[in-house]
Amino acid sequence: MSLKFKFVPLTFLKDEVQIKHQIRNTIILRYLFDKYNATTKLKHLISGTQYGYNASALKSGNNKFLRISDITDGKVNWNDVPYCDCTDEKTYLLHNNDLLIARTGGTTGKSFLISNPPKNAIYAGYLIRIQANNENNPEFINLFLNSYIYWSQIVSLNKGEFRPSVNAEKLKSLIVPKVNTNIQNDVVRISIGEKVKGYEDLFLAIDNALSDYDKTKEISSQIEIQKKYYENIKQAILQEAIQGKLTKNWRVENPNVEPASELLKRIKAEKAKLIKEKKIKKEKELAPISKEETPFEIPENWVWVRLGEIAKYVQRGKSPKYVDYSSVPVISQKCVQWNKFEFHKARFIDEQTLDKYEEERFLRNGDLLWNSTGDGTVGRLIEFVNETNYDKIVADSHVAVIRFMPSITSSYILFHLSSKLIQDNLIVSGSTKQTELSRSTVLNTMIPLPPLCEQQAIVEKVKSLMVKYMALEQEIAQSEQYANMLMQAVLKEAFESKMAAVESVQMDRSIQLALMQMMFKQNLGINYGEVIMQKTAYNLDHLYHKESSFFPYSYQSSNHGAFSVQLRLELESNPYLTTQSTEKGKVLCLEPKQKTTVLDAFSNPVYKDYIQSLTQLLEIYSLPIIGKKSNQIELFNTVLKIMNDLGTDKIDEIYASMENWEIEQKGYKTKAEKFSKIDTEKILDLVVKLRKQLV
Repeated sequence: MSLKFKFVPLTFLKDEVQIKHQIRNTIILRYLFDKYNATTKLKHLISGTQYGYNASALKSGNNKFLRISDITDGKVNWNDVPYCDCTDEKTYLLHNNDLLIARTGGTTGKSFLISNPPKNAIYAGYLIRIQANNENNPEFINLFLNSYIYWSQIVSLNKGEFRPSVNAEKLKSLIVPKVNTNIQNDVVRISIGEKVKGYEDLFLAIDNALSDYDKTKEISSQIEIQKKYYENIKQAILQEAIQGKLTKNWRVENPNVEPASELLKRIKAEKAKLIKEKKIKKEKELAPISKEETPFEIPENWVWVRLGEIAKYVQRGKSPKYVDYSSVPVISQKCVQWNKFEFHKARFIDEQTLDKYEEERFLRNGDLLWNSTGDGTVGRLIEFVNETNYDKIVADSHVAVIRFMPSITSSYILFHLSSKLIQDNLIVSGSTKQTELSRSTVLNTMIPLPPLCEQQAIVEKVKSLMVKYMALEQEIAQSEQYANMLMQAVLKEAFESKMAAVESVQMDRSIQLALMQMMFKQNLGINYGEVIMQKTAYNLDHLYHKESSFFPYSYQSSNHGAFSVQLRLELESNPYLTTQSTEKGKVLCLEPKQKTTVLDAFSNPVYKDYIQSLTQLLEIYSLPIIGKKSNQIELFNTVLKIMNDLGTDKIDEIYASMENWEIEQKGYKTKAEKFSKIDTEKILDLVVKLRKQLV
């Protein structure tokens, strides 16, 4: 089939057991697509959809109120689920085998199968409920919802969307394999690790995919170990820098430098002058640093200071009015990354609002930009260097701007603020229900201050060491990229249709059908029509359980037996075949001009297995019990289809199905009227014996 699916890393799915379960389910569904070549839409498997109840969560109430956030790693702790008071319980009550799907946000598509819910439990508005109809197994639908075949479609539906979402109509349009309930039940058991007879090729495919996944995960794990190791090296460099250990020899060689205490006095005098001239604002006096506060010893000519003592400007940016483009970019937290400045992520401010911006709000070279809000982003910082063609650049309200007095080297302070000591001990608050780095925290941050010339020596030393570190880090990043590519490649191979590869690269379906007709004539001395070709295509693929199909069509039970609309269309358009009329009706014959092309296929190794399988089947047609007769081939096909559909080899069950199989053939109204139970049992015995011979 031409359906293509891929591995989709899910941010909310970290549990390896769950990830492997999704891979297993994907292999199962891919197998069903290939084997039965029949698809349907999710809407045909369910009885309807229902959006959840909109209400606020309460600590107590009449109804347990299940939200998507209450579902973690496929489980719900009902004791932690809040309450609400529902005014329409009939519509929203949860029942066994209900399936809930998140319809918006970062967990869009996440699902949960309800099992034994508490009495009067209902579900929240950001969830959609679906229920399996009477003809389908809800656990099969759950299998689909926990596969990368499902996630590939969900991601595709949301491609390019800023905020992902699904609605009931989108869900109902999702493509699933079309298989009967017996097969659904089989694969549900396989999904949970049970062994089911007749699916040995599927078990092998699952084992191979999971083994390959484990190998790529081991590579990724080793890369993570290397990343942590090199991060520790980086932090060791920074720690030695801010403790003065990197410049121990430098101090020996430069004993007569001005101590940092004198530098601090001069900075305070300069700040006092700027305040008097009203060039900077006077700040509240910062508390002195006690000996107990200091985290480590520093060299004698260094001094501990608070950041506010040596800074001339510390302020968050302002919330801008954005426009598509202007001459003034706005720096956001996305632009401020560790070790790099991603200017391309900047947006633009409406220049008509710039009259509200004081001069100091425009960024200057040497400013430190410190991300000040949000889990995962707070604490990141860089030194600003304007390498753009824009004269004016501002920061938004989520980025703190720190500007130092001229006798402070910004890069040295950057190293200190980037160290594990600072990053692991940031004091953050949540006044607006999100993680924030306050201005007070920034001002009160302690800095081990060296003399000015030693600051510069430290920066030079660290940068030289960081060049080597960055090279190692780049190698690790490249290895990580290769590992991710390997993961995608391995799972892409596992998820892809094996039949699609055979068809597109190796097999020409039209030649296959022409070979069938040529072999009818050569091996049996007969030209058959479309009816026998339909049955033969089905018999080839369903007499034995094979890894792949020669004709992966969807078959229905028709007047003469198994019938495929797709096969009929391919026969009608086949360039190698032509139709001739005979006394017994229309038959298909080889087009004379195409005989050489079809003959060449006999020597093509691509068709070797197909020719061998077809030869064996035609030998069965030649057995006395069938005698090359169309009616007996029809009976053989009828028995085989019922055996596969019902999963039985019991004569009573098969013949009962024939009594319900309606036909219109020369006065016969059912298959049972046309074929006796005795004749049917003989053919059944033959099929059973043939399958046992294979085993």
